[in-house]
Amino acid sequence: MRFVKLMIIIAISILFQEYKVYAKDSIYSINKYSEENLNFIKKGYNNKNKRDGLIVGGHYLEETIENDNGKYQNYQIILAKYNKVGEISWSFTYGNTKEDKIDYLEYTYNENNEIDGYLIALEKTYDIANQEVPEDFSATLLKVDLDGNLSWEKSSGSSDITKITKIVPIWTIDKGMDGYIAIGYKQENNKRKAMIIKYDRDLNLLWNKPYEKQEDEDVIYQDIVPIQEENKIIGYALIRNIKRASFKEQKSLIWMNLEASEETILDDSLEKYLSTYLEKSNDGFILYGVTSDVKLKKGEKSYYLINYNSKKQINWETIGESPVNQDRKIVLLPTETEIIKDYTLLYENSIDSSKEVVKLDAEGTIQKKIKKIINEYYSFENFCIEKNTLYFVGQINCPEDDNCEYDKNSLFLVSDEDTVIEVQDDDSKNIILGLGIIIIIIGVIVLKKSKSHSKRET
Repeated sequence: MRFVKLMIIIAISILFQEYKVYAKDSIYSINKYSEENLNFIKKGYNNKNKRDGLIVGGHYLEETIENDNGKYQNYQIILAKYNKVGEISWSFTYGNTKEDKIDYLEYTYNENNEIDGYLIALEKTYDIANQEVPEDFSATLLKVDLDGNLSWEKSSGSSDITKITKIVPIWTIDKGMDGYIAIGYKQENNKRKAMIIKYDRDLNLLWNKPYEKQEDEDVIYQDIVPIQEENKIIGYALIRNIKRASFKEQKSLIWMNLEASEETILDDSLEKYLSTYLEKSNDGFILYGVTSDVKLKKGEKSYYLINYNSKKQINWETIGESPVNQDRKIVLLPTETEIIKDYTLLYENSIDSSKEVVKLDAEGTIQKKIKKIINEYYSFENFCIEKNTLYFVGQINCPEDDNCEYDKNSLFLVSDEDTVIEVQDDDSKNIILGLGIIIIIIGVIVLKKSKSHSKRET
């Protein structure tokens, strides 16, 4: 009898509680500035080199500045550390009143090969309130320590490096962490000259090698990844994008040696794909993105993965069976182990605009779909996994009907790694209402049976 009453009380409380649409996912936002946007996420560390949270990076619009030279939106950089329960441990902001944005986020390392800070690459800043846009300036590198303090700020090492778009650590079997390899470009007369750059472990420039051919063209390296063979780096894979005066674009997959002095063209027709990215693998590397060459309905698109082995040959290929939105971010994430056992892939389904996460094995075969999030206001830029929990970063846009303080807010979403579907408002109310009614009906039936049983005993 007590059990029945308890069930009825629970049912009534469910019916009258505030509806929580995202019951199994927790949403957090820095929510301090206008138009926040988070683009990067990495696992956070403390001074004992232990993981203890998540680092997120992005930018925010602080104000709009007007002067004699024009009107400028003053974007600033923000780096924040969330602990495991979604509280902000510290935040770091930076900017010299220019449109500052993080171009890339990486770790820095001490002499014991332990993570001792966070490396930010950005364009050289200047004071737009009191200064004209300089004709020449190089990229800037920042180191933020594990407590959120600025350790140092330095130039990229050459005035030829206007922008660094990606920088990744290089590991060797005998030395451990042995510097960084980066891609970037020099901006000149509204055209870009691509270059590959090498730094030592203290971010001192060792060399930079620009793309020298056909100087009248706009050339960039879109992505780079170290090529591995038996846990040893033997070269680099790059995506090179050339835009000619005739507006014809040529995108190529390049294999370079460790000194970037020799190259092999693996595929000079990547423009046939709708998007192209690179990721590491146990043997060689993976080219992935979105393609229209799929076994779906006509006009639909899906993801693809191509594994090139260390012999410069295609090892395996995978074409997805889910329709994918080519205009949204697609991210492939390998497991963080010495030997990669599987991958996790994030994409947006083009039919219902849901964000889906699937698990793939080391050969690109789908193991299972582990997450589906239906929410048109979310825009994911990146994600990571820690102990069966998914962490997403991006932006949440305010619905037109809601009276939000800001139109756009940063999005940090913590989600269990399972197949829970985030329902929309109307659906969630129906589900909660239905659940409450079911519990009440069960309670009434049990109560009637209990009374009937009591009468028979009497």
